[in-house]
Amino acid sequence: MRFSPEIVRALRKDSGLTQEALAERLGMTSQAVSNIETGRNDPSANTLAALARLLDISIAAFFSDPRPLSEAQLLRQAEVILSELSERDLRLAVKLLSVIAEQQ
Repeated sequence: MRFSPEIVRALRKDSGLTQEALAERLGMTSQAVSNIETGRNDPSANTLAALARLLDISIAAFFSDPRPLSEAQLLRQAEVILSELSERDLRLAVKLLSVIAEQQ
């Protein structure tokens, strides 16, 4: 099984924590938390244990298949992703989404 970064993001949001707040509790930067949530970096064993304690789940839960997202959750996830883009990339994303919507 592979580490599922989506689970970290979903549980952090469900707990009402920002990346900054979670980072502070873990003693790391918010960029490090972002890198874990996006799958750019896998957490160390110590970080994984701390995440499990903070988010009140077992370490094994980070390696399960992510739960299916509802439409509202998908929209929220898209909003988060779009908010992290540069203006140039955001404009490109809007154009791509427009093309997809026109094909519906």
